[in-house]
Amino acid sequence: MRHIFPLLLLAGVAACDARQADDAPAPAGQLVESSAPRWSEADAWHLDPEPDVTIGEAHGAPEHALAGVVGAARLSDDRIVIANFTTLDLRYFDARGRHIRTVGRRGNGPGEFQLIRGIGRAGDTVLVWDPFANRVSRFDARGSFAGSTSMRVPEMVLPNLIGFLDDGSLLVRHDPNADKVTREGEHTTSVVYLRFSGTTGREIATLGPYFGREQFRAVIDNSAMSQGVIFGNRSMVAIARAGVYRAESRRFQATLYAIDGTPVRTLRRAHTPVRATSRDVAIQRKALENYNEMVRNDPDLMAVQRRLAAKIPHRSTLPAISQVRVDRQDNLWMQAYVPPDAEFAEWSVFDPEGHWLGVVPVPANLEVLEIGDDYLLAKTVDPLDDVERVVLHRLRKPR
Repeated sequence: MRHIFPLLLLAGVAACDARQADDAPAPAGQLVESSAPRWSEADAWHLDPEPDVTIGEAHGAPEHALAGVVGAARLSDDRIVIANFTTLDLRYFDARGRHIRTVGRRGNGPGEFQLIRGIGRAGDTVLVWDPFANRVSRFDARGSFAGSTSMRVPEMVLPNLIGFLDDGSLLVRHDPNADKVTREGEHTTSVVYLRFSGTTGREIATLGPYFGREQFRAVIDNSAMSQGVIFGNRSMVAIARAGVYRAESRRFQATLYAIDGTPVRTLRRAHTPVRATSRDVAIQRKALENYNEMVRNDPDLMAVQRRLAAKIPHRSTLPAISQVRVDRQDNLWMQAYVPPDAEFAEWSVFDPEGHWLGVVPVPANLEVLEIGDDYLLAKTVDPLDDVERVVLHRLRKPR
């Protein structure tokens, strides 16, 4: 049976402007507020400055040429598996970063992919989400194809994988009103999270609808274009053992929902909003002009995109957070907003009970893919040669 849990009604979203004060009431459930971190300087976690393992080369064997990395995981024997969007394969490397084998390819057959949008794992079994084929493929600890499950996903804008839960079910995001807004100007989108059984492929729960993001739509040269409001509010989620964390970029706060949609607890830490300067806004507008390679290679599209970027409104303060992740010990990591010229990103770590432990500085050029007990796995792109690499940094915990 399909269950619908209206955790945050759209009427409520419309009534709550994204620019409201940070003291807005939290959802039902326990509230855990932190005014200061629990770690002392001696307790604080930190990353080694240099990676233990680096995978990816500009010149060398083809299996080390990464192309559109969309996920990576470290297995129990320290092997690393990397999913590539462009070549549609999984590549296995040993603990030192030496290539072992490549599995998968483009196609419709068993163990083949039409599209890879993310991976997860159940023990050492790797799970691959292919939204074009509407299925999850499984590869065992040796990297051999171990079967697949067709997902009964209804027609929708391409669903984005959020992740896999401990029971093997998966959660995907659906934007139900993404194509329904026809008026120009600002609007808010909604988002729904659909949970599917990993064994039958049936939809077993719907979480939402929630607030999605603040969006701006304009019609330029008879073409409708839409883009997020500069420094506008947007939602984000991360899967935990007990359910799903949901956060919004405007405040340092996250709510843990049980998998049945019940709010369990809300965690919150002290945060002082920072005013956005004219330079901050100008940098974001410039980035919007060049956000798409197709646009950059077409002078006419570039001109249209530049006009759109000039129209997009902006908020007066910078976002509080940019990303959320959950590590292998079920701690929640929340990344503070990262200025474009920052050398490090500050990730606040909260324990499973919601207490703020402290901040771990992470190089700003790292896209975090997985956080383990004693490591952080990330993707980075060299700005000089545009080469993708996956790196593993040791995570040191003094106590």
